[in-house]
Amino acid sequence: MVRAAAVVLLAAAAVVATPACGGGTDEVVPADAAVDAAVDAPDLPPDPFEGMFDEGSEFPRARCRAGAMAGFARTNVWVPLGLRTDAPGGTLRTFVDGFLGEEQVPHTLTADDLIVRRSSFNAQSGRWSMRAIDVCDVLADGTLRGSIVQCYGETCWDPYELEVAPTHRIAGESEGQHLTLLGELALDGRPLNVRAAGDHAYLAMGGAGLRVVSVANPAAPVVVGSYVPAVDNYFNDVKLVEAAGRRYAVLAGSPVEVIDVTTPASPSLVATMATDAHTVFLDGTMAYSVDGMRAELDIFDIADPRAPIQRAAFEVPGLPSFSGFHDLYAAGGFVYLSTFGYGLVVVDARAPSAPVVAGMTAEDPSRRYWHSPWVTQVAGKPVIVHGDEFAGPESGVRLLDGDPASPTYLGTLGDWHLRDDISTHNVMAHGATVYLSHYQDGIRVLDITNPATPTQLGYFNTWSEDIATAAAFSGAIGLDLDVARRRIYVADLLRGFLVLQGTETVFPP
Repeated sequence: MVRAAAVVLLAAAAVVATPACGGGTDEVVPADAAVDAAVDAPDLPPDPFEGMFDEGSEFPRARCRAGAMAGFARTNVWVPLGLRTDAPGGTLRTFVDGFLGEEQVPHTLTADDLIVRRSSFNAQSGRWSMRAIDVCDVLADGTLRGSIVQCYGETCWDPYELEVAPTHRIAGESEGQHLTLLGELALDGRPLNVRAAGDHAYLAMGGAGLRVVSVANPAAPVVVGSYVPAVDNYFNDVKLVEAAGRRYAVLAGSPVEVIDVTTPASPSLVATMATDAHTVFLDGTMAYSVDGMRAELDIFDIADPRAPIQRAAFEVPGLPSFSGFHDLYAAGGFVYLSTFGYGLVVVDARAPSAPVVAGMTAEDPSRRYWHSPWVTQVAGKPVIVHGDEFAGPESGVRLLDGDPASPTYLGTLGDWHLRDDISTHNVMAHGATVYLSHYQDGIRVLDITNPATPTQLGYFNTWSEDIATAAAFSGAIGLDLDVARRRIYVADLLRGFLVLQGTETVFPP
């Protein structure tokens, strides 16, 4: 089925599994661990996949139509495939997902087949991976038919069939509904997340460091300060804390860095935390971090942000070996941890040096990517809003019972799903209103007054096919709210930084 193919294909781009005897898997690597490191060394181990799956005869032929690919020269993007093609001057070019970006790769085109193949070496794992797509039929609307094969380590899965339509904006949608664009700023790099306070927004820029942007004039945001680490670091997340009349940005990286941003024009490093972090969350004077790979929660006291004190490195027992905490939310000393391939874990950290598990969902056999949690109050009851990454029928938002005294604690109250092609990313909530960065589907706002039936209140489409890349993870990735001003600040992988203005519909009084 088309939907099943779309789920598997996007998951395959972000999770690599090596087949073992009996058809199971012996290794699953989360998406954030699968970033191919650039390797310049001449002594790479031999590519075990060289010469494999580079001819149409090596793929299944059941879905093929003879001569269907003659003169193929489309300009489209197929997000579930991580594939984009164009043909400037009539010369076909092919691009594949390069994680948060794309990479142009060679292809083979005959009258019967388009084969797009990428083999790469990952310095972290010390292993090769290979992905080959054989397109052997194309329909009038651009739907591709054929098959795909994934290889990792020294093993290849059997090729499986694909049928994937090109990705477009949702039919009938305008640029926005109850959200309009106030201002926009292109940035020298890829913003990954944003936090704002007053008239300044702070953007984590991966390897490009931190950018401080003035939004005093929201129609013309401008960079007023930058911080680039003295040694290589990669900042995936940013949070803000105020202490003793000063403002600090806490940047998730290796290590976590604390930046004094009191003077926006001259951010300066004042402390580091001895841990690697993919995501950080601050609750009062405590900082919590996870690295996206391990089932470990690191807890620091940052009452003095210039001198963080580690209180715990808490490893949750009993989780599968491949599970790791990817994202988290904290409030009142309770920490909610999204666990790759398992579910949600709640930790009671009110005694920061002695955290304990307060609850966890049953293991999720679907291996869905439990990605990003947020806790809010709806009609006086706590509701956990959970965003599930990766495209497919199980992506979107689920609402869980957050009341420990409830007989359905951590059970699902309701869910919301936009479409199979595109995944949600980060979530935030204010009362019964939920705000999502939803990759190529931009910003989405939901009403969860009735958690059993969430409904969409508004949206803003940041993505268009004119700026599309092959990256499955592209478009709106991070967001922050200024509820008083009814603004949403957006970190967008393609457009940079955006300021959106909302109506009372998406910011209820």
